[in-house]
Amino acid sequence: MNDKEARLREIAYLIWEKEGRPPGQADRHWRMAQSAVQQEEGERLQRKLVEGEPPGETPEDSAPPEGPNAYENR
Repeated sequence: MNDKEARLREIAYLIWEKEGRPPGQADRHWRMAQSAVQQEEGERLQRKLVEGEPPGETPEDSAPPEGPNAYENR
């Protein structure tokens, strides 16, 4: 599992817990996590540009995330 996938799982799980662990919401929670990770990545890129670092792609940026069923509502 790469760092990006781990972060997606972590955020989706936190959203699920915060909402009271509702069943059947995995797809929605996964999409919400993807949006949060995209925002984090954009902020990271902006910081790099402001600090004068090349934006280069990191391995976690290029790996596709697993699907919405990457975690299981229990």
